Amino acid sequence: MNINLYFKKIYNKILINRGRFLKHKANKVEKYISKFPEPIDDIQRSYFQYKCQKWDTMSIYESIIANAISFFLIIPKIFQYKKNISEYEKKVDAVLTMDWIKNYLPDDFFGTCAIQDFYEGSLTNDDLKFIRNLLKRYPLSFYFSYKSICRIASYSDAIRKYKPSVIFSSCEYSFTSSILTKYCEMNNVKHYNVMHGEKLYNPREAFFRFSRFYVYDVYYIQLFHFLRNSNTEYLVNKMNVPLDGCAISNVGYCKYYLQLHTKRQLEIIKDSLAKTGLFYSVRLHPLYSSGKEKDIFGEKKIEDCKVDIWSSLKNAGMVIAIDSTVLYQAYLLGIPVVIDDVSDRKYFEELKDRKYIMLSKPHILLSELISKN
Repeated sequence: MNINLYFKKIYNKILINRGRFLKHKANKVEKYISKFPEPIDDIQRSYFQYKCQKWDTMSIYESIIANAISFFLIIPKIFQYKKNISEYEKKVDAVLTMDWIKNYLPDDFFGTCAIQDFYEGSLTNDDLKFIRNLLKRYPLSFYFSYKSICRIASYSDAIRKYKPSVIFSSCEYSFTSSILTKYCEMNNVKHYNVMHGEKLYNPREAFFRFSRFYVYDVYYIQLFHFLRNSNTEYLVNKMNVPLDGCAISNVGYCKYYLQLHTKRQLEIIKDSLAKTGLFYSVRLHPLYSSGKEKDIFGEKKIEDCKVDIWSSLKNAGMVIAIDSTVLYQAYLLGIPVVIDDVSDRKYFEELKDRKYIMLSKPHILLSELISKN
């Protein structure tokens, strides 16, 4: 198994065990972000985003472990990438860093595409010069350097194999995003980003820069400006809502879209759904499932994830979640949106200060749905 993919699986398990949480209050986040000077270049932008992410998501212990492991991996990984020099394969207009991006390409793009394996890469001598500059700037930030090297290698490989005009990514949450934008533009390639899931006022997405960023709604442009991401060109690219409408007959049926929940929160969700008096089912998150859901809800209550998301939404009379993207998708379909304010009250209260978009759109609260019954 690719070691980067292995670390990704470990990270996902940590998230599942930890559950949903916001480490700092919104006012504290604002003060922290405002302390940084204006970045002098894209490398510093990425480093500031790294600092924000480390402050907000990692414990001291996790930071030490990540840097220690990265220290021992940097040199072997560079040698591995040096041996993997790829040859030109074919010319395409754009490279996609993830397969699913092909379903979210902007309406103004027409051209041929290729998909680059996120975990493969190679490095040329020119790339090594770029990386040496990076290592000189932040010599003790081994995790920052290691992840940046891996992403540069992936982009280098894609540019060499396909000679694209654009690379489409979906990585605003990655502290490597600005470095990759700089790298792309040095190679006469545009770095366009497609919005990845729901966004809050979260330091994880502070300081990034892309050549262009396609967002779901104009609402997010101001949100990203608050996070000091004003150096990016933003365009609204609305989700492609299916034209065949949605079922409106299932008024007595609701569907809960699970995300990162502890066992106790899952039990509260089950109890809350029962109290609504509605027929219900739940759908697991494709990545962040703890394995406890089947024991708590029963297999018959869990929707098969092979059902595509739009079809899943269209047969729900009401759609329930805390802050999932599916709430916005349900809003676009005209399906009643229910925000869960019961299973994790502390998290919900913080959403108000984190500028959650669906609190500004038509919605009802799960507590209200229960009280009506």
